Amino acid sequence: MCAFGSDAALRHLLAIEQRMTPGSRNDRLRVYLAQVAASRGMTVAQLADRLTPTLGLDTGITLDYGPRSFPVVTDEHLTAFAQGPTGRLLARPPKPGVKDTRPEAYPWFLQFKKDLRAVAAAQVARLERDMFARFERPGRDLPGFLLPHPVLGPITRRLLWGEYDTGGRLIRAVRVAEDGSLADVDDDTVTVDDGARLRIVHPAELGDDLPRWARVFADYEIMQPFPQVNRPAVVLTEVERAATGLPGFGPVVNHRVEAAVNGRWRGDGHGHSSSPYTRLWSDLPGGLTLLAELDKPVTTSSYEPVAEHRITEVWADDTLADHFSADRRIPLGACDPIGLSEALVELYALRG
Repeated sequence: MCAFGSDAALRHLLAIEQRMTPGSRNDRLRVYLAQVAASRGMTVAQLADRLTPTLGLDTGITLDYGPRSFPVVTDEHLTAFAQGPTGRLLARPPKPGVKDTRPEAYPWFLQFKKDLRAVAAAQVARLERDMFARFERPGRDLPGFLLPHPVLGPITRRLLWGEYDTGGRLIRAVRVAEDGSLADVDDDTVTVDDGARLRIVHPAELGDDLPRWARVFADYEIMQPFPQVNRPAVVLTEVERAATGLPGFGPVVNHRVEAAVNGRWRGDGHGHSSSPYTRLWSDLPGGLTLLAELDKPVTTSSYEPVAEHRITEVWADDTLADHFSADRRIPLGACDPIGLSEALVELYALRG
């Protein structure tokens, strides 16, 4: 199917891959998708972009009753409207009248609106995953494909993009201005080479520019499709990056710890309801694990929801180590900044 399948089949495979949890089957599927993308001279992200349905919006669609027809247009949030004779967007589509010969167009339009919402939601979720996964696109794809796309365009123009060097370090962040040009944090027009490495920026990569970018998006009243410049983020200072651990904090309560181990975090012995644990851990991209030590055990079978604990220390170790080392030898600056930020945001949320 991957080698010879249709675009429809590849769309199904992409949808399956996005729903699967990590594991060998998921890894194999990603290899297949990468092979298909490479055969077309693309990355998986580019392939997914090009398989995004347009639902006919690229060629124009109408609510056609026969004697009467109304152009269908979408706003920046991909809500579909019928357009009246004066150009006004109609809050409700006109219902067919007695002289209309195609009354079936009315339920078609209602279904179209639902389909558009579903496609838009799926693409928003995919692009958010792209931010976490650091999927790159060449600079030419932004003006050449993404922005003109009737579904991806309204989403991508409300995101903050970054140009990266070959080592994966952020060179600068840019937004799409109202005229389709690119602007930096000072609102100066900038250009990006066709072959530049573009990614959707995670706020943990922005450092001191994060509050400035948040103000820019607020000033222009840009409502982002998912939390980005206003996403909670933990950005380490240079001192913290050089350190091999972060100080503890508290109090934290049992029910918040239990919520954490049902998400990104795990507890020692988690999965064995009677096993107490005093350590939380979360795998980070790049082969490291973030760990947090509790001052006293949590038992999942009979814990007191309001019992208080403290996190005594936070540090990183090799994921594949047989036993996590008692030595604190890995500087936190060696951790993936995006994964570290997401994990620390959840850990600090235990404070309530």
